[in-house]
Amino acid sequence: MQRGLNSTTIQKANRSLVIKIMLAEGPVSRVELVKKTRLRKATITNIINEFLELGIICEEGFTKVDSGRRTEAFRIDMPQLVILSIRFTRKFYRATLYDLRGVPLAYHQDNISVDEDILIQMELVMTQIDAMLAAYDKTNILGICIALPGPYIRGKDKNTAIVTGFDNLRKIDVEKMFTKRYPFKILSEHDAKLAAFAEWKHMKMDDNVLENSLMQIQSIGIGVGAGSVINGRIIKGAVGVAGEIGHMGINFNGPKSERNNQGAFEYYAGTESCCRYLQEMMYQYPQSPLREDSKYEEILQAYYAGDELARAVIGKLAWMLGYGIASLAFVLNPNRVVIDNDYPRTEEFILMVKQTVKQMVYAEVAENMHIHFSQLTSDSTLLGGYYHVLEQYLKNNSIIDKIRDVVGGKRTIPI
Repeated sequence: MQRGLNSTTIQKANRSLVIKIMLAEGPVSRVELVKKTRLRKATITNIINEFLELGIICEEGFTKVDSGRRTEAFRIDMPQLVILSIRFTRKFYRATLYDLRGVPLAYHQDNISVDEDILIQMELVMTQIDAMLAAYDKTNILGICIALPGPYIRGKDKNTAIVTGFDNLRKIDVEKMFTKRYPFKILSEHDAKLAAFAEWKHMKMDDNVLENSLMQIQSIGIGVGAGSVINGRIIKGAVGVAGEIGHMGINFNGPKSERNNQGAFEYYAGTESCCRYLQEMMYQYPQSPLREDSKYEEILQAYYAGDELARAVIGKLAWMLGYGIASLAFVLNPNRVVIDNDYPRTEEFILMVKQTVKQMVYAEVAENMHIHFSQLTSDSTLLGGYYHVLEQYLKNNSIIDKIRDVVGGKRTIPI
């Protein structure tokens, strides 16, 4: 039986909603808050007055409302409340400390060795994290999100990151290690899922579709990772591997990849596939300066410079990527596909991908699947980690309790 909501619960929900809008929209006026929340003007006035008294918002100039009248705007102002986002790869880890508004406060990157003792390396990582958080009381830390390459499998007793060439990472449960060390919220997630969540947060909703859905595709070397979000929810699946399209079979008779998958999508559409395509095609373009052992970065630069061999190689990569995306049209049917910045960032590349998709799906489907590059300028995975922690507080309306704990303000103004 569904129970009614008491006044305290309603108060928390209303205040959390206002905070959510302020964080998403930036400076916003009382008039705009009334329109976006559909709360009474008096309620919004009470909430703004309470927030001003708590010292968690400040005036940020003026904005024009529908009537053309200028009115003051407010924004969240709590630099002392922070979220740490960490990303692990086979070669390095990155960590960014964000304030409540998602403004980066500190950044660190260091190398990781796939061969050295993983426990020793994780201890060094956490020592660095201790240094990044040293200036903040534990009450002021909303949480840490850990992004891991995958497949990242959720188990009853252990979470496992299975990374080609990094078997040592598979031996530990990173989330459990962090939980034992730190007293605040610890979350972990597949890196591509977090990147997709960050893209979602910056996506303009399309009111003309049945449901808004997004898939973000990235490739770092031999793999292809992807994450999907539907109506604001990260799709995880039974054990957390939903969206791992790199393991999707597209050629039954194809060779096995390094992950021992036969004919897998990542074998054909991963950026490192370009090195193999180069070796297949180079004898057709003897004038090219590219060599048999040229790396992806060299091929990419040659492509940007107009080298014909590089153009042929990148053209095949685009076709393979489009082939896989076409399959997604009938599985997820996303209305938006975001290509991460690991792929060649040119309109020509996107056009080749789109043309391949159009050849393989119904026109009505292709026309409603918008394929484009990421518009985020920072690491989308790290940004997604910030949003992931914040979302845990917003969805259960506990953000206002956390804020009051930090500022010491317990009094609330009536609804």
